[in-house]
Amino acid sequence: MAILFSDVSVLTEDMDIREHMDVLVEGEVFSSIKNHNDTCESDQKAKGTQVIDGRKKVLLPGFINTHSHAPMTIVRGVGEGLPLSSWLNDAIWPIEGKLDEDAAYWASLLANAEMLKFGCTSYSDMYFFTKARIKAAQEAGIKMNICDGATMVFVDTDYDSLEVKKINDWLMTEVHGKGNGKIRAEFCIHGEYTTPQSMIERVVYEAHKYNTGIHLHLSETKNEVEECKERHQGMSPVEYFNALGVFDLPVTAAHCVWTDDNDLDILKAKNVSCAINPASNMKLGSGFAPVARMLEKGISVCLGTDGVASNNALNMLRDAYLFALIYKGADLDPTVAGPKDVMRAMTVNGAKAQGRADTGRIREGFKADACLFNLDEVSMVPCTDVLSNIIYSSNGSEIELTMVDGEVLYKDGSFTHIDIEKVKHELAAAFERITA
Repeated sequence: MAILFSDVSVLTEDMDIREHMDVLVEGEVFSSIKNHNDTCESDQKAKGTQVIDGRKKVLLPGFINTHSHAPMTIVRGVGEGLPLSSWLNDAIWPIEGKLDEDAAYWASLLANAEMLKFGCTSYSDMYFFTKARIKAAQEAGIKMNICDGATMVFVDTDYDSLEVKKINDWLMTEVHGKGNGKIRAEFCIHGEYTTPQSMIERVVYEAHKYNTGIHLHLSETKNEVEECKERHQGMSPVEYFNALGVFDLPVTAAHCVWTDDNDLDILKAKNVSCAINPASNMKLGSGFAPVARMLEKGISVCLGTDGVASNNALNMLRDAYLFALIYKGADLDPTVAGPKDVMRAMTVNGAKAQGRADTGRIREGFKADACLFNLDEVSMVPCTDVLSNIIYSSNGSEIELTMVDGEVLYKDGSFTHIDIEKVKHELAAAFERITA
């Protein structure tokens, strides 16, 4: 069935708002976008089209979360108030060591539901239990770029002897591009401090062999950078990865907090996508990424939530709000990270990071990945500047509908493919079993 968003406002590719538009979705794509007065609605109804009243609403490209760890919904709220090293070693990793495929599946399904509820149509996920994560994403209908984090081995290890070798081969030969392109596979380098040089070099080789990208953590904390310099003849993580050829591949680099001008010049020259995680970086006391300098240099800046334990939510609008505010304060400059910059990071730049050339925009022929935003909510009135209201005033409850490839997956509190009450029950039972 075709869907017509009638008389709706639309976010354009220039990040402007066009009012009184009709957007027709046929199959998986936006098939027609034109002025409302130019549409013969009776003809559309005659085709069996479902008409959605778009008055006082805006149709946005679906948000793209470029850094997440979906199964970590199961440790929401665990280890509060700890610095990163203690948080990982003393709180998170001990529980993660007890996780199993069943728990990871239900935790991922809950993550998918939370993302869809808040307008996210695609996400880049780094974790373990890869088959469980894929199963959850396929059932939910959401898009995902997936990598397996088991290259986080700390010491020199023979890649060919590891289970992750089989998983990565399976991802690249059996999974990548499946579901009509919904699932895309990448390689993982967890970080400089967790992945030995021999493993990094092998990952680079494998990524070249399969012609795909790499998802990694980069310069998240000050200690990480200082210790990297001690280990590698004064090189920062950016310089180190660059010397190993990592950035000769498409790379999504999460965090990029402790990066200097030389680092940023490398990231720009190598066309690295920098996934900024403002909530996580503040909560763990990691610092503030130099977003103003990144934008000045023309680096492709995108937005991520990180895992729920270091954020507590997968609502990208919360991170968008922080993104739009904290770098202004950090740089004492109210012009940094304006609403257009933020929305671009959530959509167009996210699509670029994921290697998805057919999404991130509301454009004829593009995949119909979108969310419908109600501008008549009390927090949005008066709506003198739609984009500013979305970034500064919304809380996510304004999203009425989320669609992926033209299929409505969330609408008015209900999910098309997810039994949310069952998911919550099963996840609670898994948490009790594991923490016991």
